Amino acid sequence: MNCALLIVEDDEKLQELLRTILARDVTSIDIASDGEDAIEKLHENRYDVVILDLMLPKKNGLLVAEAVDALADKPRLIVLSGLSRYLTDRFPAGTLVLQKPYEIDKLPEIVRGIM
Repeated sequence: MNCALLIVEDDEKLQELLRTILARDVTSIDIASDGEDAIEKLHENRYDVVILDLMLPKKNGLLVAEAVDALADKPRLIVLSGLSRYLTDRFPAGTLVLQKPYEIDKLPEIVRGIM
């Protein structure tokens, strides 16, 4: 699938796990370890899908979601969080929220399904 993906996650082990399970289904994967880096990458590159954790250093995931929503060419947004059920009204329209714990092995199928 021709798809550019940005994973925004501060846990290095989870970053690598997400990269590993999604690498087969996408063309390119970038990683941002904090909210500031994610927002910079969103302004520098075009992504089809952003996978976003909410609890991030420097700038939280809600600020990253606002940056996604401000883009002219908006990527699809998938939020992975244990807190997301309380904040769904703060995400851009069309955001897919996966409540932790989620079935990580289903993530490639979810990404394929939204593209």
